[in-house]
Amino acid sequence: MSNRNILPALAQLSFVSAVLLLFSSCRTPDPIWNGDGHTMTDLRTLRDRSRASVELDRGVKLYADQITYSDKSRRTGEAQGRVFLDVEPSARYKWMVEHGHAQRASFDRRASELMLAGMPMLERQEMTMIATRDYTTMHLQWFGTVAQVHVKGPTRTDFAKSNPIPPGALSVPGTAPAPITPTGESKK
Repeated sequence: MSNRNILPALAQLSFVSAVLLLFSSCRTPDPIWNGDGHTMTDLRTLRDRSRASVELDRGVKLYADQITYSDKSRRTGEAQGRVFLDVEPSARYKWMVEHGHAQRASFDRRASELMLAGMPMLERQEMTMIATRDYTTMHLQWFGTVAQVHVKGPTRTDFAKSNPIPPGALSVPGTAPAPITPTGESKK
């Protein structure tokens, strides 16, 4: 093999690796509100390959500052610190969750369970579920084709983040909307 054949192959390889590096760095930010309620933190840094992570299901990963396993087969354990649940688009049809975060989590892959605790938040397709107290927990169970979410404790649901308010939904002072009759016509 001569040097003439190697140079074009190296150029193509470097171009492909540059494109792949560009795509991997273009993930969308996952901002969360900090405890002060005025600033936000981006959780993309938790998805680094060097961070501790566990794959819960196909397309679903749990990232954390520290993961401690409680059995030899690494099927059950606890995540501490900043915990981030990342659900890829291919798994969202089953999980109905885009991503989530909490201060700690415990998981059992054998029983298909995950519990988020410590001010957890779940970003779902049409709403955001945000815990309002420290003792609120969110349990996720994924059996068969659909995952279930069980919330224990007070939460706040934010529909505006996922679904912006449609035009005309807010009434302007002095211009109240006309009442609609059962036939669909408005009376003025």
